[in-house]
Amino acid sequence: MLRLLYTVKTKIDGKGKRQKNMKNVFLKPGEIFVGHEPTSLHTVLGSCISVFVFDVRLKIGGANHYVLPHKLSGLATPNEKNTYGDFAIRELFKRFKKAGSRKEDLQVKIIGGADVLDGNEQSLGADVGRLNIAIARHMLRSLGIPIAKESVGGRVGRKVEFFTATGQLKFRPINSVASAPALGATTTMPTVLAKPKDEGPIKVMIIDDSRPIRLALRRLIEEDKGFTVVAEAADPFEAMEHRKTIKPDVITLDINMPKMDGITYLKKYIHSDPVPTILITGYSLGESGPVFDGLENGAFDYLEKPSFAEMAGYGERIREMVRAAAGAKQKKFSAQFVSAKEFISAGDSDIKNTLIAIGASTGGTEAIKQVLTMLPANVPPIVIVQHIPALFSNAFAQRLNTLCAFSVKEAEHGDELLPGCAFVAPGGHQMRIKTVAGSMRIEITEDPPMNRFRPSVDYLFESVKKAKEKRESLHIVAALLTGMGADGAQGLLSLKNVGAETMAQDEKTCVVFGMPREAILLGAANHVAPLDGIAKLITHSINKGNHSKLQNHKVMGL
Repeated sequence: MLRLLYTVKTKIDGKGKRQKNMKNVFLKPGEIFVGHEPTSLHTVLGSCISVFVFDVRLKIGGANHYVLPHKLSGLATPNEKNTYGDFAIRELFKRFKKAGSRKEDLQVKIIGGADVLDGNEQSLGADVGRLNIAIARHMLRSLGIPIAKESVGGRVGRKVEFFTATGQLKFRPINSVASAPALGATTTMPTVLAKPKDEGPIKVMIIDDSRPIRLALRRLIEEDKGFTVVAEAADPFEAMEHRKTIKPDVITLDINMPKMDGITYLKKYIHSDPVPTILITGYSLGESGPVFDGLENGAFDYLEKPSFAEMAGYGERIREMVRAAAGAKQKKFSAQFVSAKEFISAGDSDIKNTLIAIGASTGGTEAIKQVLTMLPANVPPIVIVQHIPALFSNAFAQRLNTLCAFSVKEAEHGDELLPGCAFVAPGGHQMRIKTVAGSMRIEITEDPPMNRFRPSVDYLFESVKKAKEKRESLHIVAALLTGMGADGAQGLLSLKNVGAETMAQDEKTCVVFGMPREAILLGAANHVAPLDGIAKLITHSINKGNHSKLQNHKVMGL
């Protein structure tokens, strides 16, 4: 929608307060307004977002009001492009540019994105609000325009007034909102606009029986001023004493220690006093069981214990994981999902002509387990990339094989993709799909890392796309699950563009909402769903066989 501009003679006092003859304009969802004449611009925001812009040189102001980050299936929203943040934000700045604005003269504020929907739609509202915030930040960053101030998130709505001639913005909380079709709102937020808070360095406690390792980890972590080691412990009992007076943001935990092993200690505190915990191990086949046991009991992720020769490249890696852990929510997957398996009713020919591709990283070993154990025995072939060290991929596949209704194995070069079997990419290698003599087979390569990873989800997904291009009738179902970074996002978009059914795990059930978030921002996911909804989507897609029929399948989440 294009809001018509009004030419009105008016006055504004020095504080930007509206005078008697000032024109009032109410900005509705899906509208964009840029005012060359002084205007009092009003709107009401729940999970929606408005980006407010003021040109300090030209003294003109404007805003948009968008409902969703981009077009997502399953939501009753208008068809206007300005309803979606990825379009509405670009369009808003195009109009300022047309008016003669320069990027350096623009002052930008964003408001909205609250967690607002009630009842069964509550999880939907939370995701929409967060995704709307994310797309605003992403688009402004890509346009090279800084955010001066923001008031986003919370659980109550905002009633906003913006003075286009001065840039002054006022708002107040409200207890109920009707912000957009099918996206009502009830939303709490700061009462003032503020710059992002500086919450100080991330506090880390290191637990390891090796003093040289503790000193090395401390040095690597504290190379960045955004981190500080608040305590070191040589064993869990010393750690317990520290925990009486210290509340770390993240714990690094060795597994093999005297007096008590790390996994036993983890189980003692993770449920009653959860702190994101990174397991650190020297990696041997004998340690795979304890590592997976730790992940099932709430550990955030795991890292190899570096040799002293490897210390130089280890610092950035551990700081990245500590940062992600500090910002993550504690997840308890093991008892959370109890949904019954859905029956695959598709015929043998349909199953043989279908391929399932799954990618994941941080938190993925548990997420993949939850998805696969909810699938029945008669599944199409499944190919999986989990960012995992070489020694653990086979153990991970063997563990899944004991839990699933179908066969799971570590992929080997030349394996034929057959129904009733899932293949896990071997750690330290790339895995791709290639059509040979009419059958799809696995190729294991030593190709370099992609997106810093080997195996890489994008590497696998791109090969699946090529298989689809060679056999148009091939039905592809692809899912991107929890993980740091962006690996798999572009690949998922490529698959969607060739007609694959694509899905991403939602933020609430992700350990780290990195890879799925990037895919969602790209518009790569046909569906966004909680973890237990992913298996249902996969099963339904196999049964229905095409995207258009899948649209009518109701799944919790976006």
